[in-house]
Amino acid sequence: MKHFKGFVAAIVLTLFSSLAFAQAPPGAPAPPPGSTPSATCTSARAFERILSDLCWDCIFPIAVAGVPMGPGTMPRGANSNPLCMCDPPFPGITMGAWFPIRIVEAVKTPGCSPTFGGVNLPFGADTELGGYSGTAEKKGLSDRDFRHNHYFSFPVGELLGLVAGCNPLDSFDLLYVTELIPTWSDDMLSFFVNPETALFANPAALMACTAEAVTTGVAGMEPMEALFWCAGSWGTLYPMTGSVTHQGSPPADTSLMGARLIAQLHRWGIARKTMGNSCGGDIAFMLPKNQYRMQQYWPLASAVMPGPTPQMEGDAGAGGGQTPGGHGSGGNTGPGTPDGGGEVGAPQGAGGNHWIGESDFRWGVHKNVPGIEDYLHVIFRWNDCCLEL
Repeated sequence: MKHFKGFVAAIVLTLFSSLAFAQAPPGAPAPPPGSTPSATCTSARAFERILSDLCWDCIFPIAVAGVPMGPGTMPRGANSNPLCMCDPPFPGITMGAWFPIRIVEAVKTPGCSPTFGGVNLPFGADTELGGYSGTAEKKGLSDRDFRHNHYFSFPVGELLGLVAGCNPLDSFDLLYVTELIPTWSDDMLSFFVNPETALFANPAALMACTAEAVTTGVAGMEPMEALFWCAGSWGTLYPMTGSVTHQGSPPADTSLMGARLIAQLHRWGIARKTMGNSCGGDIAFMLPKNQYRMQQYWPLASAVMPGPTPQMEGDAGAGGGQTPGGHGSGGNTGPGTPDGGGEVGAPQGAGGNHWIGESDFRWGVHKNVPGIEDYLHVIFRWNDCCLEL
């Protein structure tokens, strides 16, 4: 037992040592060929903000041999067994943590990509424009909010060279764009792809979501897996389109769009369930809501305490557009504050990251900048793995 505790301590020490001595975050990758600069699409400086705006406390707890270490919450269904054997006859110990592995950006202008530095991706000009009223076909529907979403692989552990043992072996990449998916902008077409939508378009199904709106939305408790069509206080996951009922809060609206996108990827068998099985992901056609947590990343990060009014690019020089600047919750040109000082990180449940469906009054109803209509959310996913001895 003494040797086993020493082995566990070594793993945790390796993680913290790697985090402490991690090099500066990598620069932004080049956008896809054919992308063009845009005067209206703002750069989020996503890679410059990794150390200052990402919620590093939110990776906890780190479960080693089924024992959680550090603050935070292990989701229901996570592997609590101490041992595993994925490659017989070689045994191992289980490990799990919350890993930031995806970015979802919700944009009003089709093809605009703040993650790629504020460029227009080469999707053409015939894609539906987003916004609170949408295109001409949506005129008068001012209670609806529509945006296109882009889904990026964002394996921060790999990018920074952290040795955590469970890091997804991915590289930064653009995985999915809704401009090329006809069902994203057409509720009726989405119905034919996901006919189960009809089961939840009734008062009884919507009333059932009230329970999760209270437990998860208000109290911040773990989502109810049985209510797989619900998204807490945000609404419902159906229809799986980019058109949602406007809640008066762009952070909540765009969070629901991101949750619908992930649910769609699960429904199509693309996304996997990485929780519970330490030897690899399982196919889950319904969204395992308690496997995911989300953090608003831009224009104002929910991982740092509220800061000063954002400094806009162009304020310091002649001309220039009114766009949010550098790092920190205030979007200043320094990392966290105008003088370069960092801000205090917020852990899970205190503004850092949150469950799917958790009310934005708990984490970010104020996290918006007038004139900025694009939003980035980082997806944290619980990942169970097996460390061979």
